[in-house]
Amino acid sequence: MKIILSRHTTTDCNEKGIMQGQSINHGLSHKGEEEALSLANKLKEFKVDKIICSDLERALQTSEIINRIFTTSLISDKRLRECSFGDLEGLTLDEVGMKYGEEALSNWKTWDKTYDFKKYGGENRDEVLSRHLQAIKEYAEKERGGLLLMIGHGGGMNTLLSGLGYEMGIEQGGYRLIDYPKQ
Repeated sequence: MKIILSRHTTTDCNEKGIMQGQSINHGLSHKGEEEALSLANKLKEFKVDKIICSDLERALQTSEIINRIFTTSLISDKRLRECSFGDLEGLTLDEVGMKYGEEALSNWKTWDKTYDFKKYGGENRDEVLSRHLQAIKEYAEKERGGLLLMIGHGGGMNTLLSGLGYEMGIEQGGYRLIDYPKQ
């Protein structure tokens, strides 16, 4: 089955380098709205049967803008939320380094292999991967043969790619067409 994985587009927090995680739930910036329209135009070549997105405002708003073109079923699913960074949410990387030191910053250096924000009240890679795998498996089984568009967040979507054996690297407002399960 083919599935398109995508990231939400830009928010004001993204522009300021602020980690949103799950507790900072803002919508898109003006730039993000324009990027979502651009992404929708790039995706027009596909016949998307269903859009599944994170229930956080930035992913939901990106999905709604894209769905103006597809006018298909849109489902929000909290399992596609971004990784919870716990107490690090609302901070920039510089602020994390000053407040918590190099150990906290090391999580972003090993994003493709392992990260663990539990010490700060957040999640680890295995938890993020588990809930994303549950979601992709469930929707792939329900929608056999259709094309799904799943819109989430940088940490979650790239963790999912890595966990499925794909190279990470979905950029903000970008997408990746994958086979699920991987061929």
